[in-house]
Amino acid sequence: MKSRNINRILEPDFLMLGGKTIAQTLPSSDVDQHDPFLLLHHAGPYDLKAENAHFYVGPHPHRGFEPITFVFQGGVRHKDSLGNDSSIEAPGSQWITAGRGIIHSEQSSAKFEELGGTFELIQLWVNLPAKLKMSPAKYQTANEAELINISDTPEKNKVYLVSGEANHKKGKIISPTGIKSLMAYLKAGSKEIISLSENSSAIIYLLGGELDIQGQQIKDKQLAILQNEGTSLEITANADSRVLILEGQAIKEETVSWGPYVMNSQREIMEAMRDYNQGKMGFLAS
Repeated sequence: MKSRNINRILEPDFLMLGGKTIAQTLPSSDVDQHDPFLLLHHAGPYDLKAENAHFYVGPHPHRGFEPITFVFQGGVRHKDSLGNDSSIEAPGSQWITAGRGIIHSEQSSAKFEELGGTFELIQLWVNLPAKLKMSPAKYQTANEAELINISDTPEKNKVYLVSGEANHKKGKIISPTGIKSLMAYLKAGSKEIISLSENSSAIIYLLGGELDIQGQQIKDKQLAILQNEGTSLEITANADSRVLILEGQAIKEETVSWGPYVMNSQREIMEAMRDYNQGKMGFLAS
């Protein structure tokens, strides 16, 4: 079983969103996307007292891709035009397949607003192939009790399989394109081996800590794009680390994006804007 090496390491750009600084490694100044992964935003970690623990992102639409949230610390409440209203506490994920259209809002969970604490999440955009861009929208959740820890040393490390299959286990979230995703909390000095598929697109984002992958180090807020060859990933934690591991198959289609829409042509973007304005993506009160 050949282990994968790092192909390149991307440094983050820093943006101001909603009065907070976030790290963005996709797209970056060097790489527009790593098919099928389009965007990766890292918010936090922010240490917030209860009186400052509220945030709110009002109703907004999506079409043509999957906007996914991985909550590493804190909690998020989600509402959408499908009628879903749920809160996700760390560690957990809310997985939206926007398909032909969905409107949703996000805010801090009631538990986090009451207690405050450390808040940290990843917002990931994953492309959908043309054949799925107009599929019905879907929303899935996974809280800690529903996540499988696939670590060989579960008393030390937490390697939560969110979606896809790894190490002969299957995650709770069902991705329409077979995306594999893992949220890992690793102790210094530990090692983990994760199974991968041959010739897939795989990336690793380090929220905090330091990792060694085949003799190369990645540090806080760096994203490592792995080489395509190999069927396993070997990670050694040089420090306590929080890690997002992602794997998918390249779609190899031209994409056109505008704001909250990712389609295959400018005409489809215009149709998305029209459909949203005509209420065809549903309604969600603020």
